[in-house]
Amino acid sequence: MSGLRTHVFASRKKGRMKKVNYDKYGWYFILPFIIVFLVFSLYPILYSLQISFTDLKNFSKGFSYVGFGNYIDTLKLPFFWTAMRNTFLLFIIFFIPQIIISLLLAYWFTTISFKVRGQSFFKFSIYLPCIITPVSIGMLFGLFFEYPRGPINTLLQSLSVISEPVNFMKNMDLTRGIIAFVQCWVGYGPMMIMFIGAILGINPELLESARIDGCTGRQSFFRIVIPLIKPILLYNIICSTIGGLQIFDIPRIINGGGPRNSTLTMSMLVYNQAFSGSGLYGNAAAESYLMTILMAAISVVLYFILREKDDEVTYKRRNKR
Repeated sequence: MSGLRTHVFASRKKGRMKKVNYDKYGWYFILPFIIVFLVFSLYPILYSLQISFTDLKNFSKGFSYVGFGNYIDTLKLPFFWTAMRNTFLLFIIFFIPQIIISLLLAYWFTTISFKVRGQSFFKFSIYLPCIITPVSIGMLFGLFFEYPRGPINTLLQSLSVISEPVNFMKNMDLTRGIIAFVQCWVGYGPMMIMFIGAILGINPELLESARIDGCTGRQSFFRIVIPLIKPILLYNIICSTIGGLQIFDIPRIINGGGPRNSTLTMSMLVYNQAFSGSGLYGNAAAESYLMTILMAAISVVLYFILREKDDEVTYKRRNKR
């Protein structure tokens, strides 16, 4: 009997010794990502941070450290504040209708009463602008509003809306409106898809019970759907804020920041400082880090404001119960 026990113990021990450690294979799989991240993401971030404290120009071999001089010069630069004002103005103009349209379309596509053939085609058509490159979209709309023989001018003249061609790109308000429209058109598709996924995750019995109890579609939308998709709503708001404050391609392609710097954004200012002949890499790096700090601060503030409101609503509901 004792010999049998010894044999079992020995075989178990032997089995443990033969056990293969598979943890290392996980590291093998993520190693390519780590290498790419270190070379193409972390190193440029740290290098640009170093550059922001130097007077490096045009990749010259000699440079000296100037401390926070570039940051101070940037804050004194009138163009920086102009670019910041334009960036926030454009963001507000296109973001508000963007999130409203995406929410309404998502609720429309997921409501029980909406049963139309070709829903998938409509969803694809709405998402399509996101697939097209921003450069192509910028060039396309630049041609649409071209002066004097662009399609928009030709159409408006044929409809007798205008008597002579309008140079849209010379009017600050019209140019801002065009850029905001294009940004909204490009961005509301992906946001709508995320809202659709969030709404489909809601228990259908809640919406059906609300409908039986006499809730209108608007009441269900504001009192059931919006509170239950708060996490996705918060995520979209923060991501849209970060992306909106980095707008570059479309205003750059459509009008290059004009007229009179009315559409000059912060990203365009960084680009102009670094690559448009001046070669002020230290100043451009400092401006980019000021942008990063600003976006991080705004994102944190939005997160805590929206989360606190959500917590207040939850607390009031629990007290009512």
